[in-house]
Amino acid sequence: MLMVARFLLILFSVCTMAVFAQSGTVEYNNGLMTRPGFNDDPAHSHQSTGITVHQAAEIQLLSARFKAEHLGKNDNKGYRVQVYLGERGKAGDMKARVSEVYPDMPVEINYLAPNFRVRVGNFRSQLEADRFLRQIKGDFPNSYVVDEENMGLPALY
Repeated sequence: MLMVARFLLILFSVCTMAVFAQSGTVEYNNGLMTRPGFNDDPAHSHQSTGITVHQAAEIQLLSARFKAEHLGKNDNKGYRVQVYLGERGKAGDMKARVSEVYPDMPVEINYLAPNFRVRVGNFRSQLEADRFLRQIKGDFPNSYVVDEENMGLPALY
């Protein structure tokens, strides 16, 4: 009985593989596996990898519109880490201290009546700012992440 069960299991496995297997012939072109007629459309074929993308024309139009609107656009929203908020003299001292500890990071003082703010970094994402915040928290425990408009970040291409 056990022998019959094993035989039926193997037979079932072979039959299901044959049913779900891909049909067609495969050719090798410069080390790339292709199927005849599959990559014939040059508009949708990636020559270096043999990958073909099939998509609706509407997707191409949406993608082109998105690129035209956003590619090269300088989105000025970003994030910084604020290390101090208070009077002018202490803000200058804090800026000097931050510049000494983190010389590669841009540090600036902004005035928002009646206080001066010392902010560090130019981060595109909150995740980047949070990573820097964890790094700086030991030296500046009262620091926190702030979002800021009009940062003048360089455009992404």
